[in-house]
Amino acid sequence: MEIRHAVIDDAKDIIKILAEAFKRDDWKEGTENYIKQLEKVSKSIDNWRVLVDNGKIIGTLEIKRHKLRIGKSVIIKGDVGEVSVLPEYQGKGYGSKLMEDAILWMKKERYDISRLGGLVKFYSRFGYIRFPRRYIEITVGTKARAGASIVEEGEVPIDEKLLSKIRAFDPEKDFTSYIDLVERFETRYNGSLVREKPLTANDIEVGPLFFVFVEDGKVVGYFSGCMYEKDLGGPEGMLTIYNIGYEWERPYVLKTLISYINNLGYREGIKRITIRIPFDPEIIKTISEIPVRFQVIETYGGTSGNMMQIINLKSLFERLVPELEERLKNSTSSFNGILEIAIEKDSVKIEINKGKIKVIEDKKPDKRVEIKEFYLLQLVLGLISFSEIEEMLDKGEKLKVEEREVLRTLFPRKLVFSSIWG
Repeated sequence: MEIRHAVIDDAKDIIKILAEAFKRDDWKEGTENYIKQLEKVSKSIDNWRVLVDNGKIIGTLEIKRHKLRIGKSVIIKGDVGEVSVLPEYQGKGYGSKLMEDAILWMKKERYDISRLGGLVKFYSRFGYIRFPRRYIEITVGTKARAGASIVEEGEVPIDEKLLSKIRAFDPEKDFTSYIDLVERFETRYNGSLVREKPLTANDIEVGPLFFVFVEDGKVVGYFSGCMYEKDLGGPEGMLTIYNIGYEWERPYVLKTLISYINNLGYREGIKRITIRIPFDPEIIKTISEIPVRFQVIETYGGTSGNMMQIINLKSLFERLVPELEERLKNSTSSFNGILEIAIEKDSVKIEINKGKIKVIEDKKPDKRVEIKEFYLLQLVLGLISFSEIEEMLDKGEKLKVEEREVLRTLFPRKLVFSSIWG
């Protein structure tokens, strides 16, 4: 038995495994869906690993490489998916062997963190821990009391002039201003995607739910998503918007887009709409100014859900150095010395000297700080601040004032993008 990286000649075997493992009868060889999947796997063949037993490919998984923005730093995330084994080989530990190999391979290749979605009981064996997903949920058609009356929360009125500015995305007309807006909108947030190379119009999948708001001859707002046959639960409603953004100077654009999405759901008889959008106070305030019933939700799923782990703590902190030094620039912290930051399975030492940070290995630390991996992942993204967890760390030796201050400076709460990390 061996596990290796896939080559182009493996694509058909990969499709066969996926089709049989996930019971995709519509992926039979020669069908339109088969051709689409074969093209998709062939294009991403460098992401796939295959398990070979006696010369036969019997299992596979995909590891997508994503660069995530953390202020001035960029970290590497491995997104693991499509873990599958031919039915006749299931229950024999081959799936576990694929996962063990994936973890070792990502660590060797200096991936910093990893994410996947799946059964908690299975994937927790390989170091993954439950991690939140964020979205807003709009409920449509609810009956609400208004004084002595009962009213239906249905369509939201939209000014005709604003409505006329929303149309389907046109790659030829919209690509340049759309990409520019996406970059400007997402750059504000930790955890947003840093693209490996500039996108071209051919890279964008244009589905039936891809709309833009065009004003002054350019795209100033956009959203795209899917309408499913049924509500999938959690962050996937029957109508799910995966991508939305707008020009900050034009909050009316966001109001119009959210109203449009609400009305689309209402007309289709959809009761629950989910939107992946940053938990930004300005965004939440803007949505609150239109008459839609919405909730801001952070979910951990149940028996199955979003999971993450730190793969390589050393490479993670090496890549974080530019942003951590930026945070020290305006700090009043007087700490100079070596901090060892330890999670349950690993530790890293960072030397701080006059605002400069270096990851080191061979010196004794001035202070060892033990942090649960669950918290450190959130600290890195900016979902929580060190101030919020520091009391839990003080059960042993107390942190000195200067140690506490430098950790607060290094790990503040930040605005965080939704979707790519969960």
